[in-house]
Amino acid sequence: MRNIFKRKQPKDVQKSNTMDTSLPFPVIPSQPTQRTLYGDYSQLQSGSMSFSLSAYSSFMYYCKIAPVYNAIQMIAKEFSMINSEILDIAKNQYYPLEQRDIPLSAALDVLHNPNQNETRSTFFEQLAIDFHAVGEAFIYATALDEDSPILELYKLDPLYMMVGMGDNDGYPLFYQFNGVYYTLKFNKRITDGRVRYITDDGTKELLHLKNYNPFSTRSSGSVNFTGLSPLQPLYLEIEQYLHANVHNLSTLKNGARPAAALLLEENLTDEQFISLQTQIRNFYQGAINSGNVVILEGLSNGSKEFKELSITNKDMDFAVLRRENRQMMYRLLNIPLPMVETESQKYSNFAESRAVLIHMAVLPFATKIFNALSKFLQPRYAGEEKEKYIISYNAERIVALGVVYTAEAKEKISTGAFTLNEGRHLFGLPPIDGGDTLYTPLNMIPIDMPPEDVMNIRTSGSKQPSEKNPNNNPTN
Repeated sequence: MRNIFKRKQPKDVQKSNTMDTSLPFPVIPSQPTQRTLYGDYSQLQSGSMSFSLSAYSSFMYYCKIAPVYNAIQMIAKEFSMINSEILDIAKNQYYPLEQRDIPLSAALDVLHNPNQNETRSTFFEQLAIDFHAVGEAFIYATALDEDSPILELYKLDPLYMMVGMGDNDGYPLFYQFNGVYYTLKFNKRITDGRVRYITDDGTKELLHLKNYNPFSTRSSGSVNFTGLSPLQPLYLEIEQYLHANVHNLSTLKNGARPAAALLLEENLTDEQFISLQTQIRNFYQGAINSGNVVILEGLSNGSKEFKELSITNKDMDFAVLRRENRQMMYRLLNIPLPMVETESQKYSNFAESRAVLIHMAVLPFATKIFNALSKFLQPRYAGEEKEKYIISYNAERIVALGVVYTAEAKEKISTGAFTLNEGRHLFGLPPIDGGDTLYTPLNMIPIDMPPEDVMNIRTSGSKQPSEKNPNNNPTN
């Protein structure tokens, strides 16, 4: 039996063997070394610890893999809506931007207006994208000199950052940003026991934010100062998802999954063969012709046969694999599945799912970033009490968490743990008259109360003592 797709075509209709540039990403043919689009996962199979995703590979995954892009975008947008405030550590009291007599209030101004080109939300959204894609982010601050207050904050692209290997003290010697239009070099400088990275003129200082990387120390003894990308543990899942999509797209474009096949008794001439190929290409391939009949020639017994072809279990595995890989990406990035899976999405559970997203993914990241910014900015602002204050956030002011605090306040008020005014305080509402009285539910009674008293309470609505127990004391 001869398949018409296998016959050599004339040069004018021959397909090129070059890479298909119409695909949304380059497709490299499978090699014996199993080299994939962005790395060689044979290193993973051999247990090599030198394998790690580069910044370029991580950003490529972010740009090309829909679940990765969606998950990081969800975290970044929620983080960008959190307002930074000043926290008095001793009093556990938050001071918003309007509180001007608190140390670090000037630093808060810079965080709310980082520079003349970006708003606060844009700056922090891009910062979160860098950190969750690459595992590290770079911020540099401008000032008149190395000790004066900060004027502006800018983010540097991790793609163009180079780290100079350090001495035996565990710190890099320098950081150098090799941008398209300019270059910045931040040299190590020790000031009052602190390691800082400042330009030679003292007007710019660098802050390096990164994830913990257990493979930071290499076998050669040198130190890798890069952070671990959150996408590193998802490497195989992402590659499987990627190749499953390429497989499905190629199947769709090539029409390689026909619904039926027509086998002919006679062999075709070359002209008939080319004509038939052209017809199949025009009338059978592609999504619009899905389900049409494919014609094959050359049965040895001289008969004709019409065969229906169906999707095999192996073909169906691609859909299952794609769904499992997608869910694994969301789970590892702490995205609640009801927010992204159609089967689980309901209007009733969306608010709770969003609150879970903020608690699991956004708030831990916000704590890490604001703590690092506090340590970075504190020394530049005068005041003996400046170390009593840090830059933080007030979770009670996050609108998306309102559903959690509403349920918590309602439960505490109904059980008598909170007064009505204490519950109103959680939402920033003023107290009301009579709101400082504690109430307890009427149906809550001691378990050893006499039955007569129980019936008296249920019928009269008040806890009146019975004749057998005039003092209303519990019985043994």
